[in-house]
Amino acid sequence: MAKPVGKLKKINLSEVWGSEIEGFTSWLQQEEILEMLGEALDISLKPAGREIPLEALRGGVLAKDAKRGHYVMVLGLLDGMTHEDFGNLIIYASGLEAKAIVCVGKEITAEIRQSVDWLNMVSRDDVNFYATELELWRIDDSVPAPNFHVVCQP
Repeated sequence: MAKPVGKLKKINLSEVWGSEIEGFTSWLQQEEILEMLGEALDISLKPAGREIPLEALRGGVLAKDAKRGHYVMVLGLLDGMTHEDFGNLIIYASGLEAKAIVCVGKEITAEIRQSVDWLNMVSRDDVNFYATELELWRIDDSVPAPNFHVVCQP
């Protein structure tokens, strides 16, 4: 007799967070979620214990690389990342001397991918840039499960 299987369904991010940046940012800075993101990037991510004021960097999350001890800046935006958002991320990361910068979103545009790839090409070996596209999946009526699809990395 065949075992029952569930149906895998991709969930629109707006079904979970709407357009609420604060809710998405709060979700992204949870230790469990940072660990999942870190697994996708092969970095041991932990919350840094400091909050970034949202007015300073909308969607910004400060994490720490648990193995190396340096700051990691994560920018998570549901509604797409603008050039201004990306520039603010770099400015804020430089002020903290972050060694890794991570963009997370529903879709990473070709321009942002090109910029991340270029930054990895011209940066020192100890500073790394990443971009991941976030997908949510569920089986039948289960809770949504995140999948971080890495589209740019050093």
